[in-house]
Amino acid sequence: MMGSAPATLVIGADGLIGRALVSHLRNAGQNTLATSRRNGDKTMRLDLANVSDTWSPPPGVATAYLCAARTSLRECRDNPAQAHLVNVRGTLAVARRLVDAGTFVVFLSSNLVFDGTEPFVRAEAMPNPQTEYGRMKSEAEAGLLALGDGVGIVRVSKILGPDSPLLGRWRSELHAGHRLFPFRDMVFSPLLLEHVVPLLLAVGEARTSGVVQASGSADISYAEACGRFVECSGKSPLCVQPMSWRDSDADVEYVPKHTTLDSTRAGNLANFIPPDPTGVITALASAGNAPRPH
Repeated sequence: MMGSAPATLVIGADGLIGRALVSHLRNAGQNTLATSRRNGDKTMRLDLANVSDTWSPPPGVATAYLCAARTSLRECRDNPAQAHLVNVRGTLAVARRLVDAGTFVVFLSSNLVFDGTEPFVRAEAMPNPQTEYGRMKSEAEAGLLALGDGVGIVRVSKILGPDSPLLGRWRSELHAGHRLFPFRDMVFSPLLLEHVVPLLLAVGEARTSGVVQASGSADISYAEACGRFVECSGKSPLCVQPMSWRDSDADVEYVPKHTTLDSTRAGNLANFIPPDPTGVITALASAGNAPRPH
């Protein structure tokens, strides 16, 4: 470890959020350590599916961000034992050792710990997950909260980045001249990386225990989001043919009515303002259409 400055540890540095956290911290000149389940030049290897009994945190780590997870709903449903090793057992094993070492742990969780029957659900509401992934996140949350004030949980709705698979699929289909068939009866309340990363950092820097939530300001259907994306891409709205998920062959585990969360505490802590979902889609579409540097 370089120098004597307290270090920050990002567990799961090759995922969307972990990668963004590491980039932000290192660009800010902070002493940053990172793990991945793959071997890398700038990461330490840590596989949450197989945490060694001898694993211990690097010395001098003040704050750790737990971003590693199996996030595929299908994978969690079809291979629950393997996903549980990462999302619950490995997560809790690592968190316990970090907390015991005096490290403050920030855990990234999901709105899917709730059933989505109510909008803007409050953080203290009773979890009622309807997917295997949501059940694992809820179990991990309970175990982490039992560790006391050394843990902060950040629950968020769907996070999108310029390279998110959803947007990549829409772009490739449009480029190929195909029509898009988004669901008109499936909703989300998207967030950008630039909303989530500062909130995670604020929770870690303030050592804010308990649960902090963040989501978009409203739900938007995938059909509405796709229509906006196509409009911003300069394509004909006739490319979009909304349909019901019930009429598709999609392998859908559960469809929540709402995905929004009460974000009051995030606003008080980090001046978080729930973004308008149309604005999120517009920003991502515009970023994707911008000229790429050579």
